[in-house]
Amino acid sequence: MLNFDEVYLVNRLAKMDTTKRVAFAAACATRLLPLFEQYAVNFFSEGSETIRKALNIVWRSVTEGIWNHEIINNLIENVMDIMPEEDIEWTPLHAYAEDATASTAYTLRALISNNPREAGWAARRSYETVDLAAQKIIDFKPDKKDSEIQLLSHPLIQQELQRQKQDLADLESNEFTKDTFTKIKERAFSHPIVTVE
Repeated sequence: MLNFDEVYLVNRLAKMDTTKRVAFAAACATRLLPLFEQYAVNFFSEGSETIRKALNIVWRSVTEGIWNHEIINNLIENVMDIMPEEDIEWTPLHAYAEDATASTAYTLRALISNNPREAGWAARRSYETVDLAAQKIIDFKPDKKDSEIQLLSHPLIQQELQRQKQDLADLESNEFTKDTFTKIKERAFSHPIVTVE
């Protein structure tokens, strides 16, 4: 059974160059994109394109190996501006949208900071999203015997941890090429992390 180990993850990410590290973070954030877009449809239509635009710029920057710090800083501000407010009536979609915006912001910051922790935090937000979704599905009770094991073993959590593991393996592979970024990007866009009806 896979587990989210942030220290181990950051150590692995620290051994990668910036573009690989950011591709990993971008894959995590991209899998959250449909949740943010669903939130935007229901609660915040003005922000619906912000995350997608930011992630498309990140993917292009990673693939081309060049980016503009000023543009990335502006994108970070735009993303943070659309994060759901804490003082409104909170729904699971608000929590998922917060994870999506935070994961995207960490991905952008990883691009200009060269800090592997930023990419690790982007992955943590993906993990927290599936953790919350699984808690709702199984009606999680933390005081129940073996409840943490039951939660961790939930397919939603294990699938996301497996995706992160696969992304890392692809980025660390001896067969890595620029096309690997495209493969990871396409996989992230085609496998959203959670589907909410």
